Amino acid sequence: MDLLALQLDVRQKRAVVRVSDAEERTEVVLDGAAFARVYSAAQPLFDWAHGSVSPSARTPADATLLVVEVDASQRQLRLGYLSEHSAHAEPPSDHQPADLKLVFRDADYDTCQLLLREAARAAVREVRPRKPEPAALSYDDRWEYLYQHAGDGWELGRTPPPLQRYLQEHPPLPGQKLIVLGCGRGHEARLLAQLGQPVGAHVWAVDIAPSAVAYTAQAAAREGLSSSITVLQADLFTLAQQHPEQRGAYDVLVEHCCFCAIEPTRRDEYVQAAAALLRPGGQLVGLSYCHDYPGGPPFGTSAQEVKTRLAAAFEIASATVPMDSILTRAGQELLVVATRRG
Repeated sequence: MDLLALQLDVRQKRAVVRVSDAEERTEVVLDGAAFARVYSAAQPLFDWAHGSVSPSARTPADATLLVVEVDASQRQLRLGYLSEHSAHAEPPSDHQPADLKLVFRDADYDTCQLLLREAARAAVREVRPRKPEPAALSYDDRWEYLYQHAGDGWELGRTPPPLQRYLQEHPPLPGQKLIVLGCGRGHEARLLAQLGQPVGAHVWAVDIAPSAVAYTAQAAAREGLSSSITVLQADLFTLAQQHPEQRGAYDVLVEHCCFCAIEPTRRDEYVQAAAALLRPGGQLVGLSYCHDYPGGPPFGTSAQEVKTRLAAAFEIASATVPMDSILTRAGQELLVVATRRG
């Protein structure tokens, strides 16, 4: 789930949250205990604004920060504060009572996104709390259950901005064969097909969950991309064995959170399975979510682990922490480009 916007109003003790996922956009108002949890997670921003984190205060000495307005989709942040000396205060926003004279100041989104990340995560958890999984699920059934019961924590309803930027800057070459492992609802596969269709590139989208595969196929058909995408329900760990024609067949492999979605004990196995699908010299482009939160999927990992495990089969060309991650993952993504050893 992707957080689009968040407004925290301390005076009213409420938060307005706008989110999106694969199906729809939703606006939810949080108050009571839910507001308190989000406000508590936002405390680093309030500390920063009042100068207790940095030597220079972000608001005047006589001011009190009351409203935080985040437009994550536009990467904009405004702070609204009440000052005894604000004779020229701006009118309140639509969400404010008319008797408040709030001064709104634009703040640098890039500077503050790390301070806001945990508040954004808390807001998303309130909107869509994760349901516990039944203990008796098989490996195959577990992934379908996660898609059916909002357990797909990697689902944003779109291609993550850093990966979208990279793929648009490095579109498929004429005649290339590309594969997306753990394609989910097919955001990356459909983007690649759109980019590659004019030059005759073809994309294979692979996932183990039937509902994810069905969604991808239906969305590709709606978008006129069916001729450029082959959708396959399969276990990525046995794909090359069950379909020998897939071994070494691909020029480019793209993955979003597949490395960190699978069980951590199978990560070395995943690297070998991915390498087996690429031709020698083929390229892997992956975006991993490097966090240390409990539970999953996506499970916790680190940039060092991602690089170390990939190095068993790949030469890493670049591994960077993007500046344009979504707010709930700010500073926690790693974009890796690597080449399969010959």
